[in-house]
Amino acid sequence: MNADGESPAQDGPLVSIVIPTYNRMATLPATIESVRAQTYANIELVIVDDRSSDGTREFLNGLDLPFPVVVLFHEARQGGAVARNTGIAAASGEYVAFLDSDDVWHGEKLARQMRRLKALGPGYEACFCGWASVNSSGQPFYVRSSSLEGDVHAALVRENFIGTTSAFLASRARILEVGGFDPALKACQDWDLYLKLAKVTRFANVRDCLLDYLDDRSERISTNPRSRMRGHLRVYAKHRRAFLRGDRREAAAFRLYIADCLMHLGRTKLARNLMLGAFRRDPLSPTVLLRMGVVWTRRAPSDYANALKTLQAYRRRTERVTRRLPAFGGR
Repeated sequence: MNADGESPAQDGPLVSIVIPTYNRMATLPATIESVRAQTYANIELVIVDDRSSDGTREFLNGLDLPFPVVVLFHEARQGGAVARNTGIAAASGEYVAFLDSDDVWHGEKLARQMRRLKALGPGYEACFCGWASVNSSGQPFYVRSSSLEGDVHAALVRENFIGTTSAFLASRARILEVGGFDPALKACQDWDLYLKLAKVTRFANVRDCLLDYLDDRSERISTNPRSRMRGHLRVYAKHRRAFLRGDRREAAAFRLYIADCLMHLGRTKLARNLMLGAFRRDPLSPTVLLRMGVVWTRRAPSDYANALKTLQAYRRRTERVTRRLPAFGGR
């Protein structure tokens, strides 16, 4: 029975749900309960504990669920990418769905994604959905949804519009074909996988919000500026180099992002150099000018007064520069 007291439908391919976890006893039970509540019944659960020390092992050893469960324990902590790859290797399903151990699926999540794949037919072997960011009290404050579907590789090169892996499922065969998650990445693991998969299959999309994503920034590797910067640089080297060379505005935005990471790491001089490179590539962008103002004044982004003064100075410089460029109407 699911959360509504109904017996889930039994048809459809087996879906293996991979949950990597590390010291998440405060949230893991609710995550597993959201799996139990799925209206799609042909599932197995694969949980990979990355050497937790908060009682997770004891809790997992006592699980009693109405569907097959595989529990694996790492003897040394190896990180989320390796934990997910361990789960993929142990999975028996035709499809693999990922769920972080602090996120919660809505009851129809798997059923709707699998129906969408079936409706679109051959050539579609991955599916994502909309999701809501919630705080530690469970209150939503941001919803992400996309209208994109089909051949999404070019769009993914531009940005990771899918986001969390908890919104994503794909053919296990295709995931293995592209090598799974890259263990070298501490951030952007999801984006890298999506980009690889988008080269070999089309993506289906259920636009409605079908999961709650706990946005606890104090606990996420992806909010560490050093990890974020290294992740984006590796994705750039693997997937985005040619694209950014051909798009001045996106190249400027990338430089801004890396500069922002460097600023938070205290590398102000290098951040300034990257900002100047962004300015040269997109001299009329207000975003470039504002961020340059923030870095030049060595203030936090909230110090708008000083940033505004610098912005105004750079606007004047921009006007002088662009008057000399024929492409912008100068002589």
